[in-house]
Amino acid sequence: MKSEQMWVDWCKNQFALIKLGGLWVVPRSGLSFRKTLNGFNLVDVATPVSEPFGQYQKTDFQCIARHFKEAGLKVTDQQDLLSQINGRN
Repeated sequence: MKSEQMWVDWCKNQFALIKLGGLWVVPRSGLSFRKTLNGFNLVDVATPVSEPFGQYQKTDFQCIARHFKEAGLKVTDQQDLLSQINGRN
């Protein structure tokens, strides 16, 4: 199985495991998502302890969104939480 197809399958399985409205937290980056009808919406971002970690969170979100898009699902940041990372104390 190709690596990309493995990620597509993983995304579809992850989506199927969580009930509508359920929460999915990504421990490596502290991103929290709520399941929607067609994907996941970002609902919380752990406060980064340093600027490099804040940039990692943004990059991780983009990677997650790309893989879920390939699986036919949307990953959104409707509250624009990622843009607020640099302004946190």
